[in-house]
Amino acid sequence: MTETQKHQARYGFVKEKISAGWFHVAGVLADGTVRALGDNGAQQCDVSDWTDIIKIKCGPLRTIGLRKDGTVLSTKGDIFEDGRFPGEGIEKFHDIVDIACGLFHNVGLKSDGTVLACGLNDDGQCNVENWTNVKNIYAAHKHTIAVCNDGSLLYCGAKDGGALQLEGISAVKKLYCGDNDTVIITEDNRVYRTDLFSEKPILIHLSGDDIANVEFHVNYFLILKNDGTVMCFGDEVYGKWEITKWNHILDVCCCRYSACGFTKDETYITTKNGLQKLPMKNLVAQIYPESVAVYVFKDGNAKVFEGKTGNYIGCFKLFEGDERTDETTDRTQESQYQDGLHELQMKHYAAAYKVFQSLGNYKDSKIKTQKLKELESKRMKMPELIEESVCLEKEIEDYERADRMYDASLKNKSRAIIFLIASILLVPLSVMLIIYGFSDDYKVIFAMGLLILLTMGIWLLVLVGRIWSGNAVVVMLLLIHVLVFFSPIISIFLIKSAKEDCDHWKNRIDDLESNLGRNYKEKLREYQKNIRLLTAEENQLIEQLKYNY
Repeated sequence: MTETQKHQARYGFVKEKISAGWFHVAGVLADGTVRALGDNGAQQCDVSDWTDIIKIKCGPLRTIGLRKDGTVLSTKGDIFEDGRFPGEGIEKFHDIVDIACGLFHNVGLKSDGTVLACGLNDDGQCNVENWTNVKNIYAAHKHTIAVCNDGSLLYCGAKDGGALQLEGISAVKKLYCGDNDTVIITEDNRVYRTDLFSEKPILIHLSGDDIANVEFHVNYFLILKNDGTVMCFGDEVYGKWEITKWNHILDVCCCRYSACGFTKDETYITTKNGLQKLPMKNLVAQIYPESVAVYVFKDGNAKVFEGKTGNYIGCFKLFEGDERTDETTDRTQESQYQDGLHELQMKHYAAAYKVFQSLGNYKDSKIKTQKLKELESKRMKMPELIEESVCLEKEIEDYERADRMYDASLKNKSRAIIFLIASILLVPLSVMLIIYGFSDDYKVIFAMGLLILLTMGIWLLVLVGRIWSGNAVVVMLLLIHVLVFFSPIISIFLIKSAKEDCDHWKNRIDDLESNLGRNYKEKLREYQKNIRLLTAEENQLIEQLKYNY
């Protein structure tokens, strides 16, 4: 793992303990209480009596906190024109496992995958009552987004938000949500972005596996890559081109007045006056919204500065030194482990393999990695084996068809020979009829005519279906003579055609027999047996992967 990946895995938990609005910052202390610093004009810092908080989120002018018992607390925030405030209704939240905070609305994810929302709903941003099977929630200024367990997206709220073009995107692996922009990573590691002005999602030429973090501001956002470099999207940001030259960056943040990134030894800040470098070491996180700058260090101290002036306004301790980072690592690893189990449940074995491989010796990750590797090797053999089996079955089918066609052509040849013999016999019979027709021996004429009329009349009845009127006998005799004299020629052509068919199918049979060999049926049975065995082994591995060892 790169330094950036290690940092994101180790300290991702810290972001759950600290959050900032436009003009204030709030943090969860080690004992579950909350402290807030900054402007308190909308009572956003009135959190001194909160306890048992495990996660904090700040809206622009509001603070909400998730408690251990699954309930949610909220400050009042900006009062609406009708006298209500965004925190109203949040007391009904229960069994909550995650929270999100928009401009004037709050969203909570329940343990059963349903969603609750309260606050301003003038754009429909709280219309989540029918959402189910949700695993992640996001709230922006005027819209709400959810990612479901099957990778589909749910959206409600203003149609001028950054989620405007989310329709049509499926198989979502991860999503980053800003107020006007959204970054989506799909299961095939494609990366898309949406914004206010595009009619459809824009493909970013970057693999999802390369992304460590995404941070948003209203008019731009930064993508931190696992190799420690940064990509910048948007126009209204100072030092945009300088940002793209940063290296070895562990984390980034955005605000109206600057963009920030830090390495092990120093922090980069771009402002209107150019790039600044601050010798800040041991940083684990930074938050730099509108008018508050926050730096969190490895000892658990969070130092808060006024954004525009840079004046120091306070400090609070989120956790007790480096020993706290062990819990951070455990929670982060457990979260990744659960993601891996989810990928297994969805049968995304390649993605699950990557998750468990990155977890190393955590729980049964090493065994699951080994089992997944075995599974992948068996799944790689399966298509080749199935293809060989299908090819063999097709050749056998061709062989059996050729054999049937050869038998049919032999029968056709026999019928043509019989027809030729019959035609040859009818020719002298018809000649005798003509000769004796001019003699006085009416008995011979009668016998010959009767024989021919009886023979050909049957055919005529079959072909025509009824006896002709008028001079039927004369017409019938003419037809008989035409058929009789031309039948040997027709027979010869039929025999020739049948012989050609026989030769063709005999050659085809010989070719197929040389390819298949005499034991082709045994070979097919062997293929089918191997496929059944591989399928059984694959199913057994899948069952084993569902459980801990």
